[in-house]
This record gives sequence, structure tokens and C-alpha cells, in this order.
Amino acid sequence: MIGNRLIKSTTFRLFVQNKWISILFFISQIIPFQISGQVKFGQSLSNFSGIYGVYLNPTSTSNSKVFLDINFFSAGLSVNNNFIFIHKEDFKLGNLLSNNPIFPSTAIRGQGVDYSEKYDLIHAFVKTEVIGPSFSLSLGQHSFGLFNRGVVLTSVYDLPSEIAVMVFEGLDHPPLHNLDISGKDFNLAALAWIETGFNYSYILKRGVLDNWSVGANYRRLTGHSGAYANINDVDFTLLSDSRLEFRNLNARLGFSIPLDYSSNDYPGPSPLFKGRGNAFDFGITYRRNLKSHYLPPPSRNCEYAQRPYLIKIGISLLDMGNINYSSNVTEQEFDNVSVSWNRVDTTEFNNINTLTSQLSKVFYGNSLASSTGRNDIQINLPTSLSLQADFQYFPNWYLSGTLILPVKSGNFQVRTPKQGYLGLRYEVEKFEIALPLSYYEFEHLHVGLHGRYRYLFFGTDNLASILGVSDLYGYDFYFGIKFHLQKGYCKNMRPAKNCKHLSF
Repeated sequence: MIGNRLIKSTTFRLFVQNKWISILFFISQIIPFQISGQVKFGQSLSNFSGIYGVYLNPTSTSNSKVFLDINFFSAGLSVNNNFIFIHKEDFKLGNLLSNNPIFPSTAIRGQGVDYSEKYDLIHAFVKTEVIGPSFSLSLGQHSFGLFNRGVVLTSVYDLPSEIAVMVFEGLDHPPLHNLDISGKDFNLAALAWIETGFNYSYILKRGVLDNWSVGANYRRLTGHSGAYANINDVDFTLLSDSRLEFRNLNARLGFSIPLDYSSNDYPGPSPLFKGRGNAFDFGITYRRNLKSHYLPPPSRNCEYAQRPYLIKIGISLLDMGNINYSSNVTEQEFDNVSVSWNRVDTTEFNNINTLTSQLSKVFYGNSLASSTGRNDIQINLPTSLSLQADFQYFPNWYLSGTLILPVKSGNFQVRTPKQGYLGLRYEVEKFEIALPLSYYEFEHLHVGLHGRYRYLFFGTDNLASILGVSDLYGYDFYFGIKFHLQKGYCKNMRPAKNCKHLSF
């Protein structure tokens, strides 16, 4: 099978020599047809989220209960999908977390790792992030934050299910033979970068009942690697396990990764980081206070307490930006080409240069014809529009809702999934628990759990799959350790004189 040959001859050999690279590669590449990122709703919507909340809405620092917030370390990994899954009877979390992980088998349909045939188009996304030392500080109407983060994203969007089955089963799968397969406007994209960001938010109006705040993040991105494959049109027939008949292929693929393309050695040519970019987030929030109180201005910034609110509504535009890669770049274009590819099952690619030259030779008869000659590529971040609402219907009890919609910002872009969220949250300064209910791609319903005790937090947006209650179409978890000081409290940690009656 060509799928097995490709893995054995190129991908596997690239990464098997290094244990940690192999683990990361498994997460971000072997699972890409299973994955779909989630927002950490429980932590992002909390009034004690501090700097963490600015990733959902930059005004979070103005509307939190936190005067000073310091994030020491936090991390998260989110995966899910509508194609590949693990049968719940064959999934044991302990097996994956052991020193010698045991992965379910793909050998038998109906057992272990399997795939669904319910959907015609496959969507997938992975988000892995690590947040390093970061902080936020509120000074009256002004709030500031500085954060550091590393992110890995991979997305697959509108992939025809027949192609996904062919990748899973290989070319010797009889049901695919003599089947006309076609697809338009589907894409794959991946990004890995580190960033340093600055947050600023401002309370435009601090009324006795109504409050308005605006905020923005600026992020400087340093790209480690990036890749894309945009297929505008493909039409082919798999005649047998050794012959593919392409009637048309219109596609463009490009990548910049830290490998030596002629030997597959890692790392490849210097520098290790191949690109630079910028990103922006903007947000606005309206807050309706629970009661009308007039207070004289506090004498110290730490005495500004957040007034209990009845409802809080926010809107934000996130991840507007891109990374431009200008080192170790290659781009290939196949412009409405057709070919009868014989003996495809014997094709082997020992390195990336061999892969690109062989594909060019097959479709154009020349090993260099498909190269565009570009020395830089640009990949856009997963821009999205987010709406948030938080309603306090009983002291310390909140009902929250969030909607996230992808926004197209370029031809070569990682795409975030559509997501809806509804959750119930109980929060006080020392303790917090939430039950988030999320609707991924408006296809799969997930039940999660979020918890915080003082400065430790953890959670998942997909609890049932992790516990083995349902088939594992995805998994999600996050955790972190931080420190914060609550608004309305100063260094003696007692309520300030003017806001004692507002603390709860």
C-alpha cells in the first residue's frame, strides 16, 4: 500500500530516531484526521482567569475579579473529529500514559481504531499550547498584561471522505476500486510558533449600572514551521492497487520545516525558526451591574473591586495575522494537470526532495516543473469571531454561553472549528467548578469539567471520551498553576474600606 510505503520510507524514518520528536509527531501528524481543537471554556470564562482570559477576549483583564495575576505555567492539548475514532471497549487511558504506551490496533474493522462513514466531508483540527511566565495588572480603568506562549496547530477542512478512507485503508481496498473520487476547495494546514504578546484593556465607562470596556492584544510571532496544501479541484479514479487515473488536479502545496530536505536530518539548515509574523486580537464587553452603588474613587488601585454583575456580554475578533516563512521554503503547484499513474504502489520517497521531484515528474514529465521558485510563503492564523455571555442568576452561580465562528482571512490558513458552548459555573475566590457543554462543528456534543482550587486549575471539554463512556472521537485536557490577588483587596489581604459590601 502506498500509505504504508510512505510512512515506512519517509515519515517514519524522519522521526523514529528521536523519542520526543516521535511523540510530538504522533500527536500532530498521525492523528490529524481525528482531531479538532477546543477552547478551554471553563477557564477562559472564569472571573478568576486573569491573563488566561485574554485569549478569548482581550477585555477579560478589565472584567475579572483579579487585580494582579501571575501565570507560572499552563498547558493544553485538544483533539477530536468526525472520521477516525477508538471504540470505547478498546480505549484505556492508563495504556496511553504508561512508560511503554499501548495503542489500539487498526487491523480489524469494528475494533480498536476505526473510522466512521456518516459524513461526506472530514473536518479536523489540533491545538497544543504551552503558556509560560505571564502576568496581568489592573490599575483603575487601565489593565495591562504580558504573556508568552508556544502553539502547534493542524487543520483539515472539507476533505472528501473517500480520500480519508483511502489514506486509512491504502490502495488495495477493493470498495475504492473503479470508484470516481472528486473534491473541491479542501485544504490542510499546519503552524508551529512561539509568541510574546502584550494586552491592554480600558474601561470606557464605569457607571453605577452600565460598564463598557475595550481591549486589544498585540502578539509577535516567531515561526518554527509551517505547511499547507490547498486543493481547488481533484478528480480521479483508483483503478487498482497499482494504478491511479487523474482526470484533473489543481493544487498548491508549500512548506517550511526545520529538516534537511535531501537527507531528512533534524534539525536541518539554520536557523531553527523559519519565519516571523504579527497577530492582533480585539474585544469589547458590556457589563450590567447587579445593584446600583456609588462609591468615591479609591485611594489605591488595589481597592477597585469588581462589582457583582447581572449579565456580561462580549464580542471579540481573534487571531488576525500571519507568519511569513523565508527560510528553507519550497512550494509546488499543479495547475489543471492529468495523468495515468501506473505502478503507483512501487513508488518510494526516501526524502522530501525525492517526493517533490517525483510528483513533478509524474504529472509534468519534468522533476522541476511543479516548483514555483518562491523563496517565501505566508500562512494565516485561524481567525475567528467570538461572542460571549455570562449571566449571574444566583450569588456565585453563573450561566455562560459562547459562540465561535471561523473567519476566512487568506487562501493559505489554518481553520478553527465552529463551536457553541453552554455551561454552569460556581465560583468563589478559593474554589471553582464548572460543567461546560460544547457543540463541536455543530455535529458532536461534548460534556466537560473544569475545576480550580486557589491557584491550581485543570479541566477537559470532553470528559465522556476520556473516561471511556463513549467512543473516542477526540480528547481534551488542560492544567496550570498561577497566583492572583483579588480586586478590592490590598497587601494585607483584607477588604478595602470602601468596597467591603461589594465583596462576595
